[in-house]
Amino acid sequence: MILNKNKFHLHELAITGTRSDVKDFFLNNLIKVLKTDYQVYLAREIEAEYFIDQKLKAIDYDFTIIDSALGFESNNKNIVFIENINPDLHNKNILAYITLTKSISPFINGIPCFHHEDLVQISQFIINHFLDEAKRIPLNALILTGGKSSRMGQDKSQIKYHNQSQVQYLTDLLRQKCQQVFISCRTDQTPNLEAPVIYDKFLNIGPTGGILSYFQEYPFTRVLVIACDMPFINLDSIQNLISKIDPFKMATAYENFDKKWPEPLFTIYHPKSQARFFQLLAAGHTCPMKLLFNSTIKKITTDNKLLLLNGNTPEEMQNFKSLLMDQFNE
Repeated sequence: MILNKNKFHLHELAITGTRSDVKDFFLNNLIKVLKTDYQVYLAREIEAEYFIDQKLKAIDYDFTIIDSALGFESNNKNIVFIENINPDLHNKNILAYITLTKSISPFINGIPCFHHEDLVQISQFIINHFLDEAKRIPLNALILTGGKSSRMGQDKSQIKYHNQSQVQYLTDLLRQKCQQVFISCRTDQTPNLEAPVIYDKFLNIGPTGGILSYFQEYPFTRVLVIACDMPFINLDSIQNLISKIDPFKMATAYENFDKKWPEPLFTIYHPKSQARFFQLLAAGHTCPMKLLFNSTIKKITTDNKLLLLNGNTPEEMQNFKSLLMDQFNE
């Protein structure tokens, strides 16, 4: 799955076929049905100079439907709107046919065929396609260890809250739920870890630099980002976050119990978040919280007041160790 410069969106398909009043009526009604549950961007033929502007707008939507009157699009999956079945249209990139004739077979050469008035069935077919597509995007994990730990006075990733270094504890948990686990480090760090390391390529912009450095190497994945100084994260909280993924949003994040804002350092970022990060950097914003506040995201709540706490000082470290001991003894 490649999001190249000629694509609007990671999740998109084209409705091809000559522009007509019937096709326009069909598309407008299809979008209305889809919009009952999803945010859909309808891209019609536009001038080349406006393409980038339209593409940047589209990333906030769940998926994009392209109304193409230019014929078959080889770089996209296509639903072909036709009046008569033409055997020459058979192509591996055709998902379905839309016809004006109800008497035509429900399958043509093994490809589903719908009547243009079957809007509910067509919309569900499209949604299922995007859901299946989203399931194929790998989920990796990135543990952020690049902070300088100046207030703590020692490397926070090496603190032993659970009888092993925090970074190793998180690595062991994440390997149970994610395909690959990576450690994010500064270029001047020399970690001795079993997990592969991704060194910062974007410097002096905090956690955003680590996230973008990851996406430079694995752009078409989603990534579960965790800060190394959050000792109350456990396997259940990781599984809960993963189970609540909305694959079409910019990110899936826990909501802070007290402040009611999303926590950027225990969040799953989806591939299209890269574009939003770069937009924010261009505007002078380096904090990933800005992405969560300025994007369409899925927020999930927790009753655990301790879950999202992070330790920055020796006093907080000792307090957290005491709280964890109390939890263990309960």
